[in-house]
Amino acid sequence: EDRSVYLKLAEMLIDAKRYDDALGILESVPGGDKDKKQLALLGCCEEGLGHTDKAQAYAARALAIDPSMALALNIAGVLAYKKGEKEAAEGLFKKAIDADPGFGESYTNLGSLQWTAGEQMEALNLFERAFILSPTVADVVTAYHSAIGVTGAFERAEPVFREAQAL
Repeated sequence: EDRSVYLKLAEMLIDAKRYDDALGILESVPGGDKDKKQLALLGCCEEGLGHTDKAQAYAARALAIDPSMALALNIAGVLAYKKGEKEAAEGLFKKAIDADPGFGESYTNLGSLQWTAGEQMEALNLFERAFILSPTVADVVTAYHSAIGVTGAFERAEPVFREAQAL
């Protein structure tokens, strides 16, 4: 009967990119109406499966409940970026960071925008922050590791790894 167990399992499956399995879990959550977190996680699954319209609808429903929900803002940003709306995506990622400064994935996504714009050091700063906040999220770790490898900033990374480990 505990919804939080379902949601946590869905998050773990999403991180492992097992979107169909996560959808099954999220659709079987007890308790009737979907809450904002469940809606946002459903949006993550649909985005991961390439179902843009469904992902957008779930993100919009989550944001209708809580306009400052970082996860839903992040999904909306990813979808905006995929549509070629880079400025809108950047704004959504920044809103997500403002809403929840501890949500690492928004820093990674904003860093990716900076990286493609040629702002490697600014991107590296954002990837670093994301890694410190979310050192177990595969996409965050991969982005940070790649940036360190490309920039050769290995000495800079050592204390960051220690800080992430301490947190």
